[in-house]
Amino acid sequence: MIPIALDPRFVRLAVAGNGPLALRRFRALRAGGAADALLFSDAPDDEAVVEAGAALRRAMPGPDDLAALHVLWVGDLLLTISTNCRAPGLAGVIRRNLELRYGPEWAGRVAEIGALREGWRREGVTMPEAAKRIATLASERNWLCDRVCDFTTPQSRG
Repeated sequence: MIPIALDPRFVRLAVAGNGPLALRRFRALRAGGAADALLFSDAPDDEAVVEAGAALRRAMPGPDDLAALHVLWVGDLLLTISTNCRAPGLAGVIRRNLELRYGPEWAGRVAEIGALREGWRREGVTMPEAAKRIATLASERNWLCDRVCDFTTPQSRG
């Protein structure tokens, strides 16, 4: 498996599954810009048939052909968890743990860093220097620790 983030406007994506969860994921793809998303379902309910229309494929890929990630969105912050199909229940437990650690305040933090990066780009700040500034800011504000942490050096674990 290769973990990547894709802009759904530029690739064709699909959801495979049955029931409310598959339909919710299909709707999320469409809402995220995947206008031509497909829904693979070997036992679609009436709502899925209507919602997917011509995008419905009455079949399922093999069990090793895909893996669903557990996803947590907080504003523009996207965290994903996968166990490479080995322990999906554990991935769900980890996602719920991350929900407690990355609350709504992270949306503002990401927006703040995004605005700073725009300014740094205009000033010609290099990517390594921007990364260093971000690490320093996160360390100074204790964003990732209950105690003082130093994220400015690669070997630091806090």
